[in-house]
Formats: sequence, C-alpha cells, structure tokens
Amino acid sequence: MARKKSANPSGPDKRERRQQAQRARRQQKKTEQLKRRLKIIGVLLAVVLVGVGGVLLFSGQAKLYPPTSPAGHIETWPAQRISTVPIPLPVQAHIIEHIPGGTPGVLLEYNCTRFKCKSDLVAKLTTIAERYSYVYLAPYPQMGAKIALAARNRRLVLNQYDEAKIIAFLTP
Repeated sequence: MARKKSANPSGPDKRERRQQAQRARRQQKKTEQLKRRLKIIGVLLAVVLVGVGGVLLFSGQAKLYPPTSPAGHIETWPAQRISTVPIPLPVQAHIIEHIPGGTPGVLLEYNCTRFKCKSDLVAKLTTIAERYSYVYLAPYPQMGAKIALAARNRRLVLNQYDEAKIIAFLTP
C-alpha cells in the first residue's frame, strides 16, 4: 500500500526532510570536493609557475666567466694564442693549468655579442695580448661581462676597457 503524503500545511513531512537533508549533504560534499580539487590545482600551478619563473630568472641572469682553476680541463691547447673564435671551456681550464712550456697561462676574453664594444676594442686587446707570451685572447659570447681576465685563482671583470687594470693584472 502506497503511503500518502501528509497534507500538513505547516511543512514537509519526515521523509521529505530526510531527502532534503541528503540532497544538502550531497551538495556540500560536492562543494568540498571541488574546493579540494581547486586547491590542489592551485598548488600545482603555483609550483609550476615558480619553477618556470625561477628557470627563466636564473637562466637570463646567470653570469659566466672564464675559469680560474684547471678543474675539468682536457690536454689540448687552441691552435693559436690570439683567436677570433671562442675557446672551449675545458681548453680554457687547461690554459689556466699551464701553457706549452709549463707555466700557467692567462685568459683575456671579450664579449661583443651581448655588449656594445667600440670598433677598436679587439685591436687594443690584441696589442696587449701580443706583449705577453702566456696570454690567450679570444671572444667569449656567453660571458657575463664585456672583458674578463682569468688566471689561476684570480679573475678581473671589466665592463669597459681599462688598459691600466689589464696590465696590472698581467704583470706579476
């Protein structure tokens, strides 16, 4: 026998109240699940953004300079002391260790790719490098400065040509 609904004008009967409560609980559960999912998505998105932002930030600001130690070197030298092409880092490290003859070498490198250089900069640096048999001159397009000199355990970084500072670095 089917149950009759109460015609109570004062409100829903017990069964209707139970159904409404169940619907409210289901809706609340769905809302909580959605909030949890959104929170997880937000955290994941934040992690990704921080990671990508960090990579972009640090990759754009990473400053590379010539090595000051022979770590990671290979046993070879460039074909010439004064070069118009970059010297690979392992070869730079070998120059820092020693040049032919056994004495430590000095790197004199410049970056006119990322920095604006005067037209005579390379000629001036070449003139200086030719005076010292232990100096190797080459471009270094990834370098974080216009000019850098490197010897074992010391480095000079210049954002403009300064002959006096370069000579002082090269002169023991």
